[in-house]
Amino acid sequence: MRTPGTSGTLALGMHRQFDEPMEVIGMTVSTTDQAPRTAGEAREPTRRLYLVRTEMLVRAGYTAEFERQQMGMAESALVVAGFLGGSLLRSYSHPAKYVVTSSFESVEAAWAVGKSDVFMHAMKSEPAGAVTVTQQEGYDLAREVVAEPLPEVGCEILIDEVLKGPDVIPAFEATLGQLFEVRRTHSAGYGHNSLYRSGGRLGRYLVIQGYTDLAAAGSANMPADVQAFIHDHPADLYTDKEVFPEAYAVISRV
Repeated sequence: MRTPGTSGTLALGMHRQFDEPMEVIGMTVSTTDQAPRTAGEAREPTRRLYLVRTEMLVRAGYTAEFERQQMGMAESALVVAGFLGGSLLRSYSHPAKYVVTSSFESVEAAWAVGKSDVFMHAMKSEPAGAVTVTQQEGYDLAREVVAEPLPEVGCEILIDEVLKGPDVIPAFEATLGQLFEVRRTHSAGYGHNSLYRSGGRLGRYLVIQGYTDLAAAGSANMPADVQAFIHDHPADLYTDKEVFPEAYAVISRV
């Protein structure tokens, strides 16, 4: 049994590969939920009102350069109006797979950043065939619960949820918000849990869970209070789709 936004175990999902690349609006940075800091300094969460998730496959031998370019691009993009920040994630299960989640003040800001000089220059400097975009989607923030103070988040879990129909949307969003609060109180290594609704596909959601490390992510549902909540709020009330949570290392964050 599971509650939406969870799985019985930390199963890692396979990705679908598309034949044709798509334009990357996402600045190859991931959803930033925290501002830059030095070791030991408290973090302040950043509101992620509109998020773009971009999944990519990076050619063998190019990953180090890819990560370096993405970190530089993200830092340069901070001067662009409407861009709030982001993180670069690398899959624990598929070494060539990266995810960038970029946060913006609005969908219009995301479109504008995609046309900016910073973004266009970065795209032109990337070698042909080095990076293939396999998926991209934009989301609106629905629920978010952040630890205070926010610890260093080293691992994020991404889960796609597809609901049965529009009638279960209010209860689904409320239940996830309550689950996030229970985890924040009882799960060791908790950083943040966020729920995003697809900007254009009704009933499709993205759950992002941030923890201090992979071990904390794997044990987040183990506390008794979390188990009790999952038992009382089964996922089949809202969805009949199997989910495949995937764990990612946080490579960089701005």
